[in-house]
Amino acid sequence: MLVGLYGGELAHPLPPIAQRAIGIVGSYVGNLRELKEVVALAKKGKLKPIPVETRAADQASRALEDLKAGKVLGRVVLDFGSVITAP
Repeated sequence: MLVGLYGGELAHPLPPIAQRAIGIVGSYVGNLRELKEVVALAKKGKLKPIPVETRAADQASRALEDLKAGKVLGRVVLDFGSVITAP
């Protein structure tokens, strides 16, 4: 999921997109004035932090099940640091 239009670029090889059925989705909500208002609120400490839970990559299916069941408060981040890749 890509969010925001304020610079940067994404370079991704095309074959894995088809081979792995990868989807690239964008989200565009709000305008520059609203962004500035939200940033001002954040600078004043008026926004509560979103809870973030980190799970091992092998828990991806369970994370999706929990998301579908409404059992996740905030965000779940998958940690791929322990994934062993083939040479």
